[in-house]
Amino acid sequence: DEVLQPSDIPKTKGKVSYKSYSENESKLEVETETEGMLFVSDTYYPGWKAYLDGSETPIYRADFAFRAIRIPRGTHEVKFIYHPDSFFKGLKISLISLGFLFGLYPLIHFVKSKKNY
Repeated sequence: DEVLQPSDIPKTKGKVSYKSYSENESKLEVETETEGMLFVSDTYYPGWKAYLDGSETPIYRADFAFRAIRIPRGTHEVKFIYHPDSFFKGLKISLISLGFLFGLYPLIHFVKSKKNY
């Protein structure tokens, strides 16, 4: 992960307004006169995805603990979504295990019925 220090972030004038904010997703409107960085004081943590005008964009670790993304000149919609890969990998493993158990039940029932004859 690339870590940005405050001195690495170019100074620019602009406006930022939150359109929505929750623990798993936030939407912002950003307007800037020049290319720059959007610094968000939410904690940097693996699993966050950033989208600039609908296209995924890299998130940089800013000042060791926060998030930042590059913003081109103009007005843009920025969306941050928490989508941890570990959760979905765990869900997939759980579903496979559950499928295996449900598949095993008829086999056990079949073997028990054969022993009774």
